[in-house]
Amino acid sequence: IALPFRKINEEVKKALPELLQIYPKLFSSTQYDSGSEELLRILYEIPERGWINAAKFAISFGEQLETPYFPATVSKNKGVSASLLYPDFLLKQNSLKEMEIEAKKALSKIYSALSNMKNTFLGIDFSLSPWMESSVARVIEKVSGTVFSSPGTIKAIIEINNLINVLVSNLRSLGYNELMLPLGEDNRLKELALVGQLRLSNLVSYTTYCVAGLDMVPLPDTIQPNILKNLLEDLNAIHNLKKKTIGARIILVGAEPGSEIELGFFGKVPVLDPFL
Repeated sequence: IALPFRKINEEVKKALPELLQIYPKLFSSTQYDSGSEELLRILYEIPERGWINAAKFAISFGEQLETPYFPATVSKNKGVSASLLYPDFLLKQNSLKEMEIEAKKALSKIYSALSNMKNTFLGIDFSLSPWMESSVARVIEKVSGTVFSSPGTIKAIIEINNLINVLVSNLRSLGYNELMLPLGEDNRLKELALVGQLRLSNLVSYTTYCVAGLDMVPLPDTIQPNILKNLLEDLNAIHNLKKKTIGARIILVGAEPGSEIELGFFGKVPVLDPFL
């Protein structure tokens, strides 16, 4: 169940941390409000009842979109939407052009299978998202020909987003439809963060080019509120520049930068340094 809020008031701040703890399949999000002290406080309070709970709460910078991707979603229409897990499919192709050709073929079969749903089918969010070994970072490395976060990474991200735009152009879509880089859900990103190749500053800068924003990123809970607010303000500035919705899932944990935490079904996730 997705439970979106337009803003976090005092009543929501009191109830939501407990609700997320009690109901494992409850997810929630809110729109960013730069003047909200309640929003800052709830980022500290939700993980106090279990770090995994913070993975079920997101901030949307911009309009909350209808999408099958939780937690930053709203339900506006009755029907069925879908997302795709296709990094491994793209990795089997030899070039970006071949990725486009083969993806078009596969999507024609998917849409043919969905055609009998008629008015109940809302669309597909074509975002390229990872799940553990099925890594978006590896797709980017294949396109760039270099280690993720090295020079050439931004160009590859843009080229992949252009590919997604081609796939979306003539098909029913909804949601984000861009590349996603959730640290806690991509094993290659985790590897690079552990050895210092990937830093918080990299992920923040990439939100300018990929839609998911700063996603599934553990930070130490000793981070000062003014630093956390500045981080959110940076993301809001990127949203204003892009004029597209981006999101954030920031998980404040009692652990030092460079260490790993156990985060339920997400496995071990590295903790990033907020100043690097």
